[in-house]
Amino acid sequence: MRYIIEQICETITEKQPGTNDEAIVLVNGFEQLEYYVELATALESQYNGSKYSINIKLAKKKWNEFFKSSSTKSQDIQMMQQHEWIADKESVTFYRNQHNVDILVLLGTENEEDTGGLANCFQITPDSLLSRLGGSYHKIFKKCFTLDLGTDAEQCIDKAYKSLFEYVPADICKLSNFADKWNGMFSTINEFCEEFGKSLQVWGMPNRVDIPLKPSDFSKKRNILRDEREFISGKFFQCLSQKKYSGLQKKVAEYELNGHYAGSSTNWLAYGLANYKEFSKVLLEFARGENVAENRLRLLKVDYSIVNDILKLKISDPKNGKISETSVTGDPLTVMLSTALSALQEAKKNNKVEISKIQFHFKDASIVTGYTDIDDPEKKELFVEIWKNICIHVNGIFEFINQSEWTAFGNTIDIICDTEEFFDPKKADIQTDSIVSVATGTNTLNKIMFDVSVLDNNGNMLISNKGTEDKAMDYHYSWKFSPDASWLFDFKDIASEELFVNAGAKNVPIGVMKCVKNTTVMRSEEEFFDLYGEESVDFSFDLTKLISDRLRNAEYEVKQYIVSFDHLGAAFCKLVREISETGFYNCLRSNVITTFYQQYTKIADSILQYKFSENQEWIKDTYLQAFTILDSAHYIVDEADPECVIIPPWHPAAIQKIKDQKRFLIDGLSQKMAEADQANLLLNIPNLIEHFTRMTEIQSTIDLFPAKGNDYMGILGTFGNFCVYGNEKYTTLVRTRVKDILRKEAIYDEEFKASELTQMNDDAKMLYDVLLDYHKAMPSVKCSLNIVFLNPPELQPIISAVSKYTKDIRIKDETAAINMKLSILVRPENKGGKNYLTYWMDEYFSEDKNTNVRIYMNEWSNYNELSKLMPENSDIVFNMDLLHAASFHFIPSPGKTTSKITDCRFPIVYKPSPLSKTSTKRKIELTQTQFSVSFKYSQVARYKKNPENAPMEAEYLAVRETAVDEETKRIIDLLHTKAYWVVCIDKVMDGALLRGKKEETPYNIIGFSTGKGMYGQYNLTITARNSILETVERKLKDRLKRLFKWQDTNIDEAVQIIMNEARGLDGISLLSAVNQTSTNIHEFMAYVLTSLREKKVVSNSALRVIIHLDSYKHWFDNSEKEESSERPDFLLLSVDPDGEALKLHAEILECKIASYKNADQHIEKAVRQVEHGFNQLKSLFDPQSTSIERRYWFAQLYRALVFAQVTFSDNSEEFFELSGKLRTILDGNFEIDWSGNILGYWIDMPGNQEETRNINDIAVHHIPQQCIQELLLDTSNSTYIDIDKEILDMVDDELGSAIKKEAEEEIEKERQAIINRRKIKEKEIETPIQTTANRKTVVEVELPVEKHKEADTQLVQTKQVAPNNVIATADIIQNQSDESNSAEQKVATEQTIVLSDANLDSEPNRDEMISNTFLNDVRILIGEDRNGNDVCWEFGHKGLSNRHLLITGTSGQGKTYCIQTMLYELSKTNISMVVFDYTEGFRRDQLEKKFIDKMSSRIDEQVIYFTGVPINPFKRHEIEIAGMKAPEKISDVAQRIASTLTHVYDFGEQQFAAIYEACSSGLSKYGDQMNMKYLESELNASTNKAAKTVVSKMLPFLHSVEFSNTQCDWEDILYNTTGKLTIFQLTSFVRDIQVIITEFMLWDMWHYTKKNGSKDKPFAVVLDEAQNLSHADNSPSGMILTEGRKFGWSAWYATQSLKVLNDDEVTRLMQSAFKLYFKPTDSEIIPMAKQLNPNDANEWRSPLSNLKKGECIVVGDRIQRDGIFKPSRPTLTHVTSFEER
Repeated sequence: MRYIIEQICETITEKQPGTNDEAIVLVNGFEQLEYYVELATALESQYNGSKYSINIKLAKKKWNEFFKSSSTKSQDIQMMQQHEWIADKESVTFYRNQHNVDILVLLGTENEEDTGGLANCFQITPDSLLSRLGGSYHKIFKKCFTLDLGTDAEQCIDKAYKSLFEYVPADICKLSNFADKWNGMFSTINEFCEEFGKSLQVWGMPNRVDIPLKPSDFSKKRNILRDEREFISGKFFQCLSQKKYSGLQKKVAEYELNGHYAGSSTNWLAYGLANYKEFSKVLLEFARGENVAENRLRLLKVDYSIVNDILKLKISDPKNGKISETSVTGDPLTVMLSTALSALQEAKKNNKVEISKIQFHFKDASIVTGYTDIDDPEKKELFVEIWKNICIHVNGIFEFINQSEWTAFGNTIDIICDTEEFFDPKKADIQTDSIVSVATGTNTLNKIMFDVSVLDNNGNMLISNKGTEDKAMDYHYSWKFSPDASWLFDFKDIASEELFVNAGAKNVPIGVMKCVKNTTVMRSEEEFFDLYGEESVDFSFDLTKLISDRLRNAEYEVKQYIVSFDHLGAAFCKLVREISETGFYNCLRSNVITTFYQQYTKIADSILQYKFSENQEWIKDTYLQAFTILDSAHYIVDEADPECVIIPPWHPAAIQKIKDQKRFLIDGLSQKMAEADQANLLLNIPNLIEHFTRMTEIQSTIDLFPAKGNDYMGILGTFGNFCVYGNEKYTTLVRTRVKDILRKEAIYDEEFKASELTQMNDDAKMLYDVLLDYHKAMPSVKCSLNIVFLNPPELQPIISAVSKYTKDIRIKDETAAINMKLSILVRPENKGGKNYLTYWMDEYFSEDKNTNVRIYMNEWSNYNELSKLMPENSDIVFNMDLLHAASFHFIPSPGKTTSKITDCRFPIVYKPSPLSKTSTKRKIELTQTQFSVSFKYSQVARYKKNPENAPMEAEYLAVRETAVDEETKRIIDLLHTKAYWVVCIDKVMDGALLRGKKEETPYNIIGFSTGKGMYGQYNLTITARNSILETVERKLKDRLKRLFKWQDTNIDEAVQIIMNEARGLDGISLLSAVNQTSTNIHEFMAYVLTSLREKKVVSNSALRVIIHLDSYKHWFDNSEKEESSERPDFLLLSVDPDGEALKLHAEILECKIASYKNADQHIEKAVRQVEHGFNQLKSLFDPQSTSIERRYWFAQLYRALVFAQVTFSDNSEEFFELSGKLRTILDGNFEIDWSGNILGYWIDMPGNQEETRNINDIAVHHIPQQCIQELLLDTSNSTYIDIDKEILDMVDDELGSAIKKEAEEEIEKERQAIINRRKIKEKEIETPIQTTANRKTVVEVELPVEKHKEADTQLVQTKQVAPNNVIATADIIQNQSDESNSAEQKVATEQTIVLSDANLDSEPNRDEMISNTFLNDVRILIGEDRNGNDVCWEFGHKGLSNRHLLITGTSGQGKTYCIQTMLYELSKTNISMVVFDYTEGFRRDQLEKKFIDKMSSRIDEQVIYFTGVPINPFKRHEIEIAGMKAPEKISDVAQRIASTLTHVYDFGEQQFAAIYEACSSGLSKYGDQMNMKYLESELNASTNKAAKTVVSKMLPFLHSVEFSNTQCDWEDILYNTTGKLTIFQLTSFVRDIQVIITEFMLWDMWHYTKKNGSKDKPFAVVLDEAQNLSHADNSPSGMILTEGRKFGWSAWYATQSLKVLNDDEVTRLMQSAFKLYFKPTDSEIIPMAKQLNPNDANEWRSPLSNLKKGECIVVGDRIQRDGIFKPSRPTLTHVTSFEER
């Protein structure tokens, strides 16, 4: 411990106080009393007889610990007592307040309660001593050697312990003890290495004895200790399959026969083993994972030389080599199901009919705890607690999964786990001693390693015979999840709460969390759980006690609630106890959850049957507030309503939904797998699980929560299984937000699956279908779309839809020039996602030279801002979730709640209320009657606000009522002035609501469909400008005239009838007529004719709707026949008003318009289409269906009917009755009959009566021409007209080729006018970065953060030309933030500037040349980004704030190489460079040969050891103030010298004063002759006692450094015009002296440049190992960083770490305008990630840790692809080599 004591004493000496001052030092963290005894003894000896008085006290609490410990030596106790070093006061702050000694040393204060007063005291701990050591471990062992250590020996010792501490925590106490033990033992470094190998067991690693370690072992790049660490930790055997284990057995057995150590010559007893056989038994058990902890201890004693000789370090299949592991993410159930079903799918692919089991085997876990060791009980306890929490959320999962039946090849498959105890919560402490370890400091994710094997009936692993070789069906996974994953919070708080888990406990809690209100403005799970994890929830308030106290004397009917709540509390505590002991998934299989929530609903039933008196109303509140989290538990007592509430996962309503959710997921997947097995189909497992996971999302726990007055609170946010409720009127939260799915490691993280970007979910398909429809309507602009997304809730569906759209174009035409613009406009609180978009662009478009996609993301807050930001003449604007909640209330339920589909409760459907013809508002029904708990909760919530009458038998539905407010109407009108199509995507928006009361609008509805999106929750309404519809009318007139040769009056009448009918139809009807290049005009005509015909059919139906099935493509997504040609045209739904049950009639219609002569061919195809419709739709809408997804499809049917307005008024009895019947559809309570009809509109068929025939029970209606005319003219009188053959051929042509060319020409002419208005003449701005020719991509990602604040800013980019030219061009681009496409706003003008000859008459001097023509073009190539684009430092750009460069990264990552390449680039511009080299990295023999060759004679190396320091540090420089010049004051020079030396030697105030006085005195005496010898003389003569310590410390410097009489020629060094590099080589000096020389020379250079420099005469100065310099504001570096730019300084700071610097120094260095981040040390990853993204450090953790040698992250303003110099996103860059330059 000698080293520790010496270091502490030395540190305390440095902290000695000045006059009339005192020093207080805390020494903490040592767990053995002998350290404090030795320290106190040494300090008393040191200060005995000194002028300083000292008092040493050990804190009383710490003393009591030592006194009670059996390991404390009795002599140490006696020493402490004899010397009175024990504090006799309870609080050590007593001694601080005495102020009666010069130095007060307080020991062991870390456990003191009252330490606030000690917060500012200097503290010494083992960690601070380690930090002070800075990785130079050799300093501890200097006295272990009889000779001085050389540099190589020092580096060897440092590397040895750095290698060790990569795997185990550093411990300075152990190091110091070894130094005491080895004192004077070694004469060579080889002897040290041997002893180091013999000491490894102390650190938890096997010793290396028989084959000792050598110095050369530590010079290798690979950690020499890695193998034995992987062996003893068990990681070596993680991927040990049965096959490989057999190989290990064979290897161990063969070694016994002829192995070197197997015989009797090996002293096995010394290792605690009888013989080799016992060793092999222990080894094989350890490999199998048996008795791991015990066997690890036994193997730890064995010399690793033996183990290494046996294993030879490799256990792998000779063919397959290293086993790879697949990373999986997600919650436990998703992970287990996805990996199990993937294995099952592989078995099916390999036709393994003998499959019987899918077996899981869990191997080990690495858990993030916030620290890297568990060296004390508190850390161990926390570690066990974290692991136990994981266990309670996972244990029992396989038994739960097996509740569903899994099949393959018709046989039942078991999904099992052979390591059942791995997640057992009761064995968490055992697991954390063996197979569960603490993650290293750089890991931010928990990792659990496991295998999934496919087995037969006998338990043998099946072999895959795919490919050319056999391979075991054994799959290896690494499950990675964040420590803050939402599922880990579900039961974390309650499972560890003693109030609940104790036997016999009964408790109905209200959790209290003070900051509940803060959660109402949370926008992401990360934000919510950051807050929730930091705050504690107080469960001390028990409602059972409140009920008991307040109802003890109440009447019997009310007093019963005491018993009811007691039973509820007991059920809750039993549930919590079961979760804590056996795990949540085991509880899902028992009745403990059901018992709990059924007891809760019993109380609700009781409340709803009783009429409470006014003073008993609080009982309802106890029910409503039970199991919630509030900011106070006193709302009931105070008879007040909370403003917000959190409903946690353990609330009865939540836990019922979670239970049903989990069961629905496994049942749904097992059903789908069984169906696929029966049909012999393979499924996409990830997509299938994603589908069911999204379908089972719990969007809210309860419907509403009572608020103040008669109001209610609605859901504000769902975070995992926690739901936050509040009033939207009083919070800034919006419901829709742009989710940042790249919250952790996304941009450059190899874990991120790029395929997730383009996964086509239902939301993406909805958007994609609209793009296709627009393409169909406007084919000429398919490649040049301008799309706006207003308020998108997520970015992923947008990316997916656009990716698929562009991919489809590219498949059809590889050379098509795609030029798309996407504008994303979000509310300010929803901003985010730029990284996600950038990643998408880089990933999918960077290599496609023919694709140019531009993205603009902006924020808007009001109508005016949106008006400015909306691009003109956009093609499509998607307006998402535009309606907002107006109010919450309840409506009577039309009937008693019953459900036929109690086993099918998902998806949760917020169904719209049925609409009457007079409805002006839209209601969303929130109540989910299939969930009994939340349904009863809503009844009680309504009863609280309506206490007049008890509900008894009545039931109510909670609804959210919405309407189109004036602001929304203005926005919709605005959008139509800016875009051709406006697509409204909303839960309740429909055409009637969109039109409102207006009879005339500037737009028309051209399409409507419902049931869109992930849960079928969206309506999609498409509107278009009236101008487009006028075009349709014109084309219709032409078509009808050519067909029927009518008079103009008849044509006008017919067109009017058609258009009026089309406007009221469902589906994309008018849309079909816009494009006449295909047969869509036929579809449009058929749609209208069918609607007109159906109106003439006599029907008493209360509701009758015709649905265009092209608008419901998602109904056919799972059909084998996906082509639109196989889909029928229409579905006619009608409701029979008679009878109690709901009776539906569904009629599938297929229409044909053609020539009668080809009727048979058309009819044949139509029959196939109708039959296909039967097969598909009858199964989906079958009320007897057993499909797990039937609730989803019933909701689709319900929405299709509801949004066809019925014919009653909404307050009529008929409407109420029909509404009730319609609602029963979701529960499967309806009847439906089916029929099929084919409508053949034959334009040349004679006759005036329809003819009907039957084919396969399908009615075929032949409709003659006269009937068609009568429908179109609304008349009963018509005459047959002969149709020209040419027209007949044209109409009958399925491809429409005859009309195609004519229509294309007309539409192209019309669209060309639009394109011309939108077209922008963009001229690429040439920059030295890259030209258009060498660019690998033309993608422009422009994501301006600012809105329209800079809308009027003109950015001018000037392009310089060769001196002989007299013309320079300046491109002036109007940069409107709204990126308007209008011609007047986006026309780019090019100006030509003619320079007069007078400007070129005389040759400019160098300064003028740099500033006027040269400097702006100076740029330094760093390397290439991931897309091959050059990454440059715009060194000369006038927009740079400074030219300073910060380069960080650990040793060996390529920093010096990179600096050399940059120096070479700079030299080509003739700018001078200086390097201060004290690492020898720039010695000529260390420089890259290519660098030397390229620099040629321009390297000037000055070795200061030989030349002397070419400056006088005592020189009084000339300074200028206010035009007056004078030499510096003596005090300024003295201050400079004293500050430099104080920084280097870490002197205190007394030593600083001594140096300052000596310098001042010497300068006064010797003037310009002042030097270091005179300084030493002045110090020796000083009366200041501190002067002697200064001299003793500085003696090596004073006697080894010579200062040359020849002064440095800074003019030649800094302003030479040849691009010379001057290297001041400081080798052969110790580090302290090197730093002093550097700082003195920097001061001299600084003063020279202040006088002679300017910002237009730049030079570069390289300062390696910059962490050793001072960067304080009074240092030369501090001055350079803050003021250097104006004097030409470009300081390049290279450092391995910034940790050792003060915060203000780091801040100053971070002001460097350009930064290169190479791979940092492990401890620097998080701080550096925070520098890259202060808002989300997780974004850059993985990219930083995965950087390879020669790679760095470049940060700083750069010229972008658009040619504009502006802030740039951090860019991963590969440094370009000399060979490539």
